[in-house]
Amino acid sequence: MLAGTDCFVAASVAAGDPANGIVFYRKNLSASGPLESSARANPIGTVFNTPADFLIGAYNLGANRWSGVIDEVRLSHTVLPPGELLVSPPGIPQATAPLFSPAAGTFLESVTVTLSSATPGASIRYTLDGSPATDASPLYTAPFTLGTPTTVSARAFAVGLADSALASTTYLFTNLPYVGTVKPPRARDIVNSNWSVGGETVDRDYTVFANYRDWLGPLGAKRIRQQAGWAKCEKQVGVYTWAWLDECVDGALAQGVQPWLETNYGNPLYPGGGGSGLGAGLPVSATALAAWDAWVAALVDRYKDRVNEWEVWNEPDNSGGQATAEAYAVFYIRTAEIIRARQPAARLYALAVTGPSNGPTSYVGRFFTTLQTAGKLHLATAATAHAYPQNPDTSQAGFVAMRNWINATYYPAPSPGIEVRQGESGAPSRFQTDFALANYGWTELTQAK
Repeated sequence: MLAGTDCFVAASVAAGDPANGIVFYRKNLSASGPLESSARANPIGTVFNTPADFLIGAYNLGANRWSGVIDEVRLSHTVLPPGELLVSPPGIPQATAPLFSPAAGTFLESVTVTLSSATPGASIRYTLDGSPATDASPLYTAPFTLGTPTTVSARAFAVGLADSALASTTYLFTNLPYVGTVKPPRARDIVNSNWSVGGETVDRDYTVFANYRDWLGPLGAKRIRQQAGWAKCEKQVGVYTWAWLDECVDGALAQGVQPWLETNYGNPLYPGGGGSGLGAGLPVSATALAAWDAWVAALVDRYKDRVNEWEVWNEPDNSGGQATAEAYAVFYIRTAEIIRARQPAARLYALAVTGPSNGPTSYVGRFFTTLQTAGKLHLATAATAHAYPQNPDTSQAGFVAMRNWINATYYPAPSPGIEVRQGESGAPSRFQTDFALANYGWTELTQAK
């Protein structure tokens, strides 16, 4: 696409012509020029195993994707000829349709609506009765407040430009009585809570801690799970860089949130050291394991005055078969003993498996059996598991069953047993075609809910 420009885009899907079934159209609205088109084979029906939504954007995260704000979407049950695609006269750019803030929704008592247009100097005219806005409609000059169900229609006008497309939205109001407001306590005001928030992937530079640091306190969760990132700490043999992890640990504590650090992943700096991401496998060579031991010891020594919860690795069962339950158990024992030698009261979290499970042949069962055989069950304070169902509530039964089975099998009474903690469960903030919870119509709103 054309970066930083307003464009008209269209796609027509013709049945019965798989070789040229989709025609894409594009026109730069800020400059004169022809309506460009490109025919492509129609893959719908052959690349999807289930009925598919028609998506505007990238297919499979391809390099030809485009992004931007869509002002108007028009659908037609027939393929339109090119001459009928553009609404404004050819060669005359169109003003950008108005935007509404807040977006449509249901509100308690009232809502104050602000209209804007990305077109500099544009005037906006609007209606409140659902009728289309025209150049004779009232002029928008300031935000207005609504208290009854209303459909607002608006159109932007600018000298030298065609009138914008019509934009409209509807505001509804609940009939629930207003009983008061709730002020959630900040994390530092909560004495104790089991709630934890995920602060992972800073070690791989997928996220920036500073971008969400100030939201941790108001959120109210008392713990944050952070990945310590061996490969990011040690980029030169024997030299550790802690500044980035100091920022994460100290920044969370300043918000009243207690970190629990996860030791992972491998380090390609060493032969046989594994990779720096999920699925790359455990370190296996003698040299890499010795370097791992040294890093874990240095990690605990640096943070033991601030951190007492440690998780050993992330999703070893998701490492492409490179970490069997038995191999991971041996690696866990090695790491846990280093941590306990430097912090005897350390709380140690095992497994972090991709989903709750139980039974003697499961990854969880084989791990604990290996610990039991080695006489090392005391090294596990808790078992952790992840869950990514579309509705997180459906995970509860699996976690309860996993906890009950582990304790009945390996930690029977009078032992107090161990905990089962949920390490990950979440939702993307936009549609994605791969990774966890792919192919659902996620938005920031549904994520927040």
